[in-house]
Amino acid sequence: IGFLEEYILPNIKEKELLDTNFDVENFKKTDQVQAFLTDLHEIIKNLHSDEGIEEAETDMLVSNILFQIVGLHCHPFRVRIHPWCRLYIASEVYMIARPEFIISRKNISMVVIENKHIENKNLIPTKGYGEAQLATEILACANKNMLKTDINLDQIIFAVRVVSTYFTFYKVIIPSRYWKELGYGLPEKESIIIKRWPEGMHPSNGLDITEPSGRQNVLEAFFKIRKHLL
Repeated sequence: IGFLEEYILPNIKEKELLDTNFDVENFKKTDQVQAFLTDLHEIIKNLHSDEGIEEAETDMLVSNILFQIVGLHCHPFRVRIHPWCRLYIASEVYMIARPEFIISRKNISMVVIENKHIENKNLIPTKGYGEAQLATEILACANKNMLKTDINLDQIIFAVRVVSTYFTFYKVIIPSRYWKELGYGLPEKESIIIKRWPEGMHPSNGLDITEPSGRQNVLEAFFKIRKHLL
């Protein structure tokens, strides 16, 4: 992952990105790195404006990471945007989700879910900072992947939640026995554990992509997931 050093940009932090005189042309970088810098600048600029961050800017940044930097939309991978995912319990639709992005290969998937604003009314302690909703979306994604393969296998799901400029990564292994129980109702014997990194539950404990260390950790995490998908 040597070329990632180009994207870490140790001298570019939130203060520099917020500078009104920020001009990407002042950085002698490749076109790809300049595009990444532009995405970061636009997100920070919108974040500090009266209107707040725009959905399109977050989508653009995440798309750039998935498509251009990590290369997840080239064979054998394919990125699906806003796919319909349904979670079935006892053969009935329990919930429907439309995550921003899904990348699947065999029994392994990655789902990307965005919350544009850290002040979102669902991101509060009494609602588990939205992680209960996240868990059901992960299950819906895994359910879709299982139905596509038509084989009842253990499912490995990587999830990425993007809230404002913060990235949090999750991983869960859903055993085939869990799916069998879901076929009859809510599981009573089987359970799953969703691991979170970084560990803090509040979204602001995530990796801040506007900071060099955050960028490095975020991009390295995406590449590690890509390796698992192969």
